[in-house]
Amino acid sequence: MSMGLQNFWDHKFNPCNTIFLSFFTTLLATF
Repeated sequence: MSMGLQNFWDHKFNPCNTIFLSFFTTLLATF
């Protein structure tokens, strides 16, 4: 699980996923 989580954070720094990250961050901020 932690491995997949780290993989996710690795993708977080991928400029191609900036839009997805913004959406995900906003979703997290909602909680």
